[in-house]
Amino acid sequence: MNVGIAGITGKFARRLVTYLLEKDNISILGYCRKPSKASEAFKASSKVELISEDAFDRDTVRSFVQGCHVVVCCYLGNQKLMLDGQKELIDACEDLHVS
Repeated sequence: MNVGIAGITGKFARRLVTYLLEKDNISILGYCRKPSKASEAFKASSKVELISEDAFDRDTVRSFVQGCHVVVCCYLGNQKLMLDGQKELIDACEDLHVS
């Protein structure tokens, strides 16, 4: 199963990824602004791939969502991110039929 995690460098996302890394047959695709903030364990894991881009880049968000079975949004930020960024992510998930 391919799990996409938007905002993978945040506190909740780190806990979620730590849990998912213990499971078999799970691949994690992480979306973030600054991969340097990601845990060294995540960066070293063959089960985790990081994509670095702005939350408002429609093409990259769609590319991130494509191929995921499920996407979890762990964004935490200003009002623009929380409204417009999440809407961009939700629209991509709906268009591409991702849970």
